[in-house]
Amino acid sequence: MAEASEGMEEFCDNFFKIKLTEKEFQSPAFERLLENGTLHRNEIEKIREEDEFDEREDLSDTKAGFSDDDEAQGGVDGHETDLRLRDYQFELAEEAVKGYNTVVCAPTGSGKTRVATYVIQKHLEKEEATNAVKKVVFLARTVPLVKQQYDNLQRHLGNKYSILKVSGGEEISLKLHMIIDTYDIIVMTPQILLNHLNFDLIPSLEILSLVVFDECHHTNKKETYNILMQAYHKTRMENGGEKMPQILGLTASLGVGNAQTIDGAYENIVKVCGNLDVRKISTVSKHVSELQKHTPVPTEENVNLQRRGLDNFVENMNSYMTKIEKRIKRLAEGLSCGGVHEELNMLPPDKKLQAYRQRIVLVRQAVETCKPQEDRIKDKGLLISLTRRLEVCSEALDLYDLADTQEVQKFLLKKIMDVPDENLRELPEMDPASASPNKNLQNLEKVLQEHLVEKSQSSRCIIFVSTRALAKALTGWMNRLNPSVRHLKAAVFSGTSASKDKDGTSKIEQNLLLKSFREGEVNVLVATTVAEEGLDITECSLVIMYNHVGNEVSRIQRMGRCRQFNGVSVLMAMPEDRPRDYLNREKAVLMNNALKDIGQKRQEFERKVKQFIEMELEPDIKALSSTSDVTQVPERILEFKCKICHRLAVKSCDLRLIHKMHRVVVNGDFLDNIELLYQRPKNVSELRFIAKVFCKEKECDNSIGTLLIYKYTPFVVLCRENLHCPSLKSNWKWKDASEKGCKCADIQPHDFKEYLFGNKDKWYEPPSVGATKQRRPPPAGPSVVPAPEADNRQVEPAIQIGQASNAEDTNCENGGIEGLGDLDEAQRILADAPPLDILSLTRQNVLSDFALHQTSFESDMSTLKISK
Repeated sequence: MAEASEGMEEFCDNFFKIKLTEKEFQSPAFERLLENGTLHRNEIEKIREEDEFDEREDLSDTKAGFSDDDEAQGGVDGHETDLRLRDYQFELAEEAVKGYNTVVCAPTGSGKTRVATYVIQKHLEKEEATNAVKKVVFLARTVPLVKQQYDNLQRHLGNKYSILKVSGGEEISLKLHMIIDTYDIIVMTPQILLNHLNFDLIPSLEILSLVVFDECHHTNKKETYNILMQAYHKTRMENGGEKMPQILGLTASLGVGNAQTIDGAYENIVKVCGNLDVRKISTVSKHVSELQKHTPVPTEENVNLQRRGLDNFVENMNSYMTKIEKRIKRLAEGLSCGGVHEELNMLPPDKKLQAYRQRIVLVRQAVETCKPQEDRIKDKGLLISLTRRLEVCSEALDLYDLADTQEVQKFLLKKIMDVPDENLRELPEMDPASASPNKNLQNLEKVLQEHLVEKSQSSRCIIFVSTRALAKALTGWMNRLNPSVRHLKAAVFSGTSASKDKDGTSKIEQNLLLKSFREGEVNVLVATTVAEEGLDITECSLVIMYNHVGNEVSRIQRMGRCRQFNGVSVLMAMPEDRPRDYLNREKAVLMNNALKDIGQKRQEFERKVKQFIEMELEPDIKALSSTSDVTQVPERILEFKCKICHRLAVKSCDLRLIHKMHRVVVNGDFLDNIELLYQRPKNVSELRFIAKVFCKEKECDNSIGTLLIYKYTPFVVLCRENLHCPSLKSNWKWKDASEKGCKCADIQPHDFKEYLFGNKDKWYEPPSVGATKQRRPPPAGPSVVPAPEADNRQVEPAIQIGQASNAEDTNCENGGIEGLGDLDEAQRILADAPPLDILSLTRQNVLSDFALHQTSFESDMSTLKISK
């Protein structure tokens, strides 16, 4: 027993220690954290640099097959030496091989990727015949699809052409402009290409000769595909259409939007094709019988879902939530929070509805805007906690209709934070044994038993759900209890935008899951919408839409994941959602009829696309371009405050961007006003996330960001969701600040110097070994002085044609968003003078060199240098 206790004590000691290399430990910023008591020496474990935790792995052996796997032939080094096409696939490729901008529209499983590979091959062969430089970019919207398309191209063309795979989080994604000339084919997510265009790292799309848009029906509105094509059209208008790349789009459904007639569906297709600068749509009309012979179409089945009745859990939860609502009203009166009572009075009576959760968000936003007195900070924090608890309880009620009671209980225990109120701390009693049977799970079990368990063990199933919480609950239920389906191995497959503790799936986990699914180690994927499009898993014989209806495009895409002949697609939906599914079916018929009409009147279609481009698209682009050229937004310095206490604050002029996504604080004083909670390190490219950051203000403890290490230096990455900005709306985003004229520049060498050493009389020296450190008292007021609303400085316009927001909604817990590039302006101003390592810097040589020399980075950007 004593040994077990000692082992647990050792585990806890190691778990709560922050691991630093020698260079990181010597950083002046870490010395400051030690000096002010935020960090203690006994909380630090020194490690060798090669021992750093690193999630990056080589998954090059992950397989991803074509739709025509049954005809794949292994060639030299695993490459297929013969890319064979069926007659209907040659028909689909015909217009694109001639060099026309083309959309290939064919059912899922028909081999559109094989058609695209053939078009790319013929396109590159023209380079050999004409000596013209060819450069192909293949765009896929998700990381799994980038991996899949790269593997496909590598297998067929890798023995002859150089192919590169790039996705966000990889260091190479930050330097694409430096190596783009080295490769013939580059497979990437669209955001990477867009950012390199926005930051002038790539001059224009003219340097490319062919761009392939996978799932091209997303080229509309504010989608990244459409923003890229706006940049394309702007360049085309400027150069008269010369030297523009060929466009190839791939899709199973162009969609009809809100159209209710064939004419409306026709116009929607014209708009999508106009956005893509495409006048040719390739569909199968000559070899329809061959297409039908080789393209699986699943049998459709429908199963009704139903809401659970009013049992003890539902009654207890409703009573508990009503008690919370009353408590919120009383607290709001004491804080004088305007608008809270009005929003509470408009709450729907049914507490499981999405409308209820939306109204609770408005209640919380009203609370967050009020500034509490010093003795009421704790009450405001409690108010915010209670509104979040109401949201979670509402989600649990909704989940209760569809999931096992024990899984709902796990969800509540994980999601609900403790609140400092004895009357509300305890959750309602939930006894899984006394809960009413969930008939929806019983029906799901029957479907799995009939279409999966009783069939071949090689069969696979994908269950589509609307939330990550439901995906996790169904997976836990299948893997834990049911004897008839227990041998099925289920796993959650979700997007990378959410962190692990929010049930997200990392890129590495996604690749490993797909590999396990293809090889049969996992035979059920419970997936969110990230798996709807493009995933090619030939063994999948069953697709279930579990309370997830979607639109006509997502319906076609989800059914298309069923790649086995004699496969089954099952829609399990609530009665109120059935009409939407019937509407989706009718919209699919409208789209097919519109495509037939286009095929019969091709010249008229080409004329209408040309007319749309000239009459609608080009005038809009000219107007936007003209506005961006003349509009100048005054630069503003905004103040971002802790959402709870409103005392800890930072000005926008003290923020810088790392890797174009992470907004970090470069004011060293900020380090005196934070607390740290260490976590398992997470590596993203050259960044390491090591701790959560909390406000140090008394009674506050608001989570305001994450501590990352960059160039051996710790920085606080701000979490937008937990900050308040008086000049912006309640649910503001970073792009809102940018549009107000609040600019955030890339971090530069001089920012490191000022952040680490500043211009202070006191310089922070390493504390002596064994010295006792006392935590500093919280500051009396804001750490920075509120700035004026505006000044006379002028900056570049906030929005330009073809330009996306620099750092849209960075998730501070998962290291940012997918695919953002890196300008690294500092690398452009490197000096050739002999450098001096930052670790040898002293106060004297910094002061003497400060006004005379240019700070620069080494070419490998591994450590900060000062030029003598």
